[in-house]
Formats: sequence, structure tokens, C-alpha cells
Amino acid sequence: MTSSVHKSLSKAEKHLKSGNLAAAEVIYQQILAKFPKNAKAIQGYQRLKSGINPQISSNEEVPKEKLLDLVNLCTMKKYAEVLSESEEIIKRYPKSHRVLNVVGVANSALGKYEIAIDIYLKALKISPENAEVYNNLGNALRRKGDPDAAIENYQKAMKFQPSNAVTYNNLGLALVDKKQFDAAVKYYMKSLKIKPGCAETYFNIGSALVEKGDLDPALRAKGELRAAIKSYDRAIEINPKHVGARYNKSMLLLNLEDFKMGWPAYEYRWKKSKLDSVPVISNRPKWRLGDRGKVLVWGEQGIGDEIMFSSLIPDLHKACSQLIVKADKRLIPILRRSFPKDIAFCESDTSVSEGDYDAHIAMGSLPLHFRPNIESFKTAAQGYLSADGKRAAVLRDRLLSDGSEILIGLSWHSTSKIRVAQKRTISLLTSKDGLDSHQIRVL
Repeated sequence: MTSSVHKSLSKAEKHLKSGNLAAAEVIYQQILAKFPKNAKAIQGYQRLKSGINPQISSNEEVPKEKLLDLVNLCTMKKYAEVLSESEEIIKRYPKSHRVLNVVGVANSALGKYEIAIDIYLKALKISPENAEVYNNLGNALRRKGDPDAAIENYQKAMKFQPSNAVTYNNLGLALVDKKQFDAAVKYYMKSLKIKPGCAETYFNIGSALVEKGDLDPALRAKGELRAAIKSYDRAIEINPKHVGARYNKSMLLLNLEDFKMGWPAYEYRWKKSKLDSVPVISNRPKWRLGDRGKVLVWGEQGIGDEIMFSSLIPDLHKACSQLIVKADKRLIPILRRSFPKDIAFCESDTSVSEGDYDAHIAMGSLPLHFRPNIESFKTAAQGYLSADGKRAAVLRDRLLSDGSEILIGLSWHSTSKIRVAQKRTISLLTSKDGLDSHQIRVL
């Protein structure tokens, strides 16, 4: 380690000790930009981002080594071990607000918000002006679903530590939960004044503007959502590996019908840690438009995504000499009924020999080649899936036996936690209102 790096690390630690987290973070980022594998810088930066400051005042009874061990476990996301290791420490040092803070962070990370909140409150009785604990308490309350209480505690954290950009950012997140998007952006901007060049803050601004646009369609007509793209671009400029910014930008571009830019950007979805599937690993090349031969296309993400992207199967079928489709086993019967008979269908967990195909592609990557503009969607707009005629006739006879003339069937529910997925689901009871009559039966 060079002497200059050593001096920079020492300076960062001094900033941590004094509570100047923003200055410490800048130094760690500068070191990692030049030396991305520097272990001490990585550990210090992760420790800082975890929301816990391990520095100990001169009158603290807990040995520094014990506290650092807990902090390091927390940094490595070994939260269960934090709770296990902390039991004896808390018994011996019951008034250590620093240990309580670490334990609170671990409980919150495990989704045990009520326990975390109780622990933070105990820590605040011991250290009533502790901005770090107020901030973490706010986080637990926000994740629990109480943004009002979270905001109250973020404001207390600001009172005792007004220069902490992280708290302003967190308050912005709580305001977004309350659909107060303009106020959220104002706090994000305050955060940027304290800590310029923070990719995560620009990402949060973009996300707030997108949600605001979802609630106010008029904003789309005004083109104001382009401001969200600019924020995502700024986040990507600062941190080219910011997965959230790249993915969200791709979804926004597609939503705005900018397919030329949107589909290539959507390829970044495989970097998302919470994507519902993993890519197929194969020595065969990825298929490109113009490549004839035998092609394997495989489903990805949830069953709803497979249904949506299966509308492109006919396009790919025309573009290759032989097609193999891997899909959710629940979809195989309807796919076989709906598409050309020479397509080979197999279940997702079926192993396909690389000798059986020349190239492969994910279903979600097909629009990159076949949906360059809004006009190209018209081929699938008239429907592309075929029901089982015999079963449909039997069901209709049985369900219309009460004298109804029209049968309407609605069946869809998304279990995904992401914002977009939640908007796909509507209450069947709500839909049923206004449809029921003596001539219509709704299922």
C-alpha cells in the first residue's frame, strides 16, 4: 500500500470518528476509483454504507475489537450471526448505544422491524442526541410502512447532524412513499448540495419523477418524464455499473415508446439481483437477426412475462430454419395449440443438448430484433393464443346453464413486489361492479 493511500485511509477514519460521513465517503470512493480491490477501503466504505459507525468515544466500555467484529459481520450481511454474537455483549454492556445500534441494523435487515424499533428507542434513551440512531430508526419505520413516523425521526437526525446527506436522501424516500414527489425531489437536491455527485441520489430523483408521471398521465404528454431519464443518465455517468438506473431507464424508454434506445438498454436486466430468472449458460452464440439455422429460445422471469414475450415466437420461427422453445410447463399445451406444428416445445427444466441448436436467445431479447417501432406490435395485437375448443365448449355450457347469455372470465394476480407488477393487478370485485346483469355472468 502506498503512503498516499495509507494517509487517505487515515483521513477517512478521522472523518468517521468526527461524524463527517460525507467526507469519509468521498475519500473511500476516490481510493476505490484508483484501487478497486483495496480491502481496507472496501471494508470502510461498506461499513459506512451499512449505517453504522464503529468509532468509539474514550469513555465507551465495549472493547473496540468486539464492536468492530459486530460491524464487520453486519457489513458482510451475516445478520443472524450479529444477533447471536451480540447477546453476551449486551448482557455485559447493556448501556452501549453503539452495540444496540448495530443490533438494530441487523434486525431491520432481517425484516424484524418492531424489534429493531424497540432497540433503537433503547439506544436513544442512552444517547438522546444520536443522529445516526435517529436515521436508522427512521429507516426501520419507513420499511415497516410508517412514513410519517420515519420523517419525524429523519428530521430529528438532521437537527443533531445537519450535514449528513444520507438522512436527506432517506427523508426523500419517505416522502415518495407518501406520494409527495415534489417535496421528495427538494430533499434529494438538498442531499446533492451536501454530497455532490452521488449516483444513488440522482437515481432516486429519476424514480420519484417516474412515479409522479405514473399518477399524472398529463406529465407524459408534456415530456416531463425526460427529466427522469436525465437523472438516470447522470447516475450512470457517475457510476456506470448502477444497475437500477440502467434498468429503470430502459423501462422508462420503452414506456415512452422509444424502442430504438429502450430495447438495447433492457438487455441490462440480467445484472439485476432480483430478476426472477437467470440466463442460460451455453457455448453456442447468442442468436442475431439474419442468422439462419437451429435456434433455442428460452423463457425468462415469470409466467406472465413468458406469455407476453411468446407473441414473438412466430417472428423467430420465420427467421430460422428450426426452432426449439423452452417454457414453463403450464404453458406448453397452449403454446403447442397456438403456434406452427414444427416448433419443438420443452419444459424450462429440460436439458437441451448444445448439439441440437446453433444459437440461443432469451424470449425477452426478441423485441430487440422484431419490435423496433409501435407499428411492429400490430402483428400480435389481434391475439396469438388459442384456447382448447372442446374444453371451452364444455365450460360454456356448464357456466351458462343459469340462463346468462354472455360469459366473462377474469383471472390474473401478480405476486411480484415490484411497483410495475403491482399495477398489473386489479380487484376482481371492482371489475365485477357494473358488469353483473341477468344476461352476463362474471367469473
